[in-house]
Amino acid sequence: MIINFLLALVMTVGSYGSKEEYTIHSYDFDTLTGKVTPLDSLSGVSNPSYLAFANAGATLLAVNEDEGSTAGLTKLRSDGKGHYTPVGYMATSPGEPALGGAPCHLAVTPDGRHAITANYLGGSISVFEFDDDISHPVVHPFEGAGPDKVRQASPHPHFTTFTPDGRLMIVNDLGTDRIYTYPIDADGAPMIGARRDVYMLAGSGPRHSVFLPEERDGHYIGYLINEIDGHVVMFKYDALTGLIVPMTRTLADFAHGEGSADIHLSPDGRYLYVSNRLKGDGIAVFSVNQSDFSITPAGFTPTGTHPRNFAITPDGNWLVVACRDSNSIEVYRRDFESGALTRVGAPVWCNKPVCILFNE
Repeated sequence: MIINFLLALVMTVGSYGSKEEYTIHSYDFDTLTGKVTPLDSLSGVSNPSYLAFANAGATLLAVNEDEGSTAGLTKLRSDGKGHYTPVGYMATSPGEPALGGAPCHLAVTPDGRHAITANYLGGSISVFEFDDDISHPVVHPFEGAGPDKVRQASPHPHFTTFTPDGRLMIVNDLGTDRIYTYPIDADGAPMIGARRDVYMLAGSGPRHSVFLPEERDGHYIGYLINEIDGHVVMFKYDALTGLIVPMTRTLADFAHGEGSADIHLSPDGRYLYVSNRLKGDGIAVFSVNQSDFSITPAGFTPTGTHPRNFAITPDGNWLVVACRDSNSIEVYRRDFESGALTRVGAPVWCNKPVCILFNE
């Protein structure tokens, strides 16, 4: 089964590097062949390790995964054709730089008016309001630790997203083994004072999450990948009570590299994909039972070194992997029936790629 929404997409890649280096790259992605053709590269933005669109694609937001005073959020104007112009910047914690250290993820609120960064080394989240300018953020620090004395000595928020109904923000904290949840207020911002915590297995290291978009019997199903113990946790979000309840655990990191990273569902919701790093690098594939949404291992595809992030094209035909330590982007055709991945073409060279984003 092959569906094509567009013959070509713009693929934007964020990579590690200083402001003097080219760190944001755009490519034409041919949805018929999987061919990747360079369009543009941009310098002046340090370590844009995560990217997100806002304003219907007219704005590109990039975290600056730096330490200290240069850690921040950069706003870029997009022409929709893969060309970007920086138009704004704000530190993730202007008054106390250490609190905003190493922002590694960002999400835009459902109303498009706020952006939230997860500050890994700062142990906090920063809530920005943006329009023509980016506001000074409201910074919310976390407290606590986990049993791993090296990787969980302090809070390390790694991811933030919103439930499909737009009523709840969730933050995954690798350092404290918790999911923090916040209701969204009438102005579209998270209600920091109304936080509720979901406690995960000690030493698991919650990292990224993804939701199935459809509601069933008043709840939504999501999946979370733990970085340290390498398990996928299936959880239920109750839309009426706002509660998140972990349900099952399924091993994804069979090599026990303790470096699971990213997680995505196919557009049809039939397959789940997880990237593993540090040992046995590659993409684990799971089939999703369409009755109870449980997952079953369905394969594994080795990739280049350190597949930190990957993305699936909107048509579901292609999965593209950013292999940071191989300095490469790899393209895989996705089989709709089996979920299997087949690499197409030679790897595309890119210096330390860590985030892939498609224009939809």
